[in-house]
Amino acid sequence: MTYNGPDGSAEVLRSIKSLYDETVHVKVGANKIDYGVHKGLLCHYSSYFAAALNSNFKEAKEITVELVEDSPKLFEQSNLWLYTQCLCEKGEDETTLDLYEMAKLYVWADKQGIPKLQDTAINAIIRKSKFENLIPTSYIRFAYDNLPASDPLRRLLMDLCV
Repeated sequence: MTYNGPDGSAEVLRSIKSLYDETVHVKVGANKIDYGVHKGLLCHYSSYFAAALNSNFKEAKEITVELVEDSPKLFEQSNLWLYTQCLCEKGEDETTLDLYEMAKLYVWADKQGIPKLQDTAINAIIRKSKFENLIPTSYIRFAYDNLPASDPLRRLLMDLCV
């Protein structure tokens, strides 16, 4: 018997459980490193994975997505965020994050349709830039080469340089 409290707690519990349903395989990099990720969680945050895994595409039938041109390090960083909503391991803080890596993570999240990860990455870039009191010139070219002109990270970088 399911208790349907006045606060909708049963519905919330079903919704949360659906995020951790079946596991999909994401094979990343040239060596196709295999990561097991909860399909519901991945599809909840990523429009790319939702489209690939909730369709008649090969990926949905095989419950496997291959990202052979992507970086395992970036995927691991996004996977950490996916499960914790944080970019740092326990005991670390954002001052340990590399700005260029955060820019690459932001671009990767843009490619995968994960706007909340983009928000987290751009906020980390802002905080780290303020903490170090520096202009992040090292990755300006990377951002400009990989993002549309209207992208918030490009606008942020311009604002930081002016």
